[in-house]
Amino acid sequence: MDTHVGIEISRRIKADPRRLQAATKCLKIIAMPPLNSIPARLANEFFEAVREYLRWSLGDPEPSITVDRYLVRISLVCGRVDSFTDQLPDDVFYALCFLMGGSRHKRLKDELRADRTYTTAARCFLELIEDKKRSCSS
Repeated sequence: MDTHVGIEISRRIKADPRRLQAATKCLKIIAMPPLNSIPARLANEFFEAVREYLRWSLGDPEPSITVDRYLVRISLVCGRVDSFTDQLPDDVFYALCFLMGGSRHKRLKDELRADRTYTTAARCFLELIEDKKRSCSS
């Protein structure tokens, strides 16, 4: 497209609010979904790690979950999902918020509320795991 034609189209759209609204709708329709969407298998693994954390007794070693017939520590599961910016499902979000109850983890809970993605959830969950490991070793 010629640059002058593009500038003229842009001017016309900006001059007419109806055209701007139509162009915005059109762009929303054309917008591609995220290319890096989390696979269901990884989302399930992450939620299983959260549930395993709930069963973790103080003083026990860090729990593991089974991933492709291998035992994987729950802290490593965080690294498998931390690059995905998909919205966290409600059940996972509420489970993590429950784990972050109390004033001790208020900052983490606030961060997760502000950005309900797997990226933030993985980082906050890993911090919870590391905190619990420190509590176990003290």
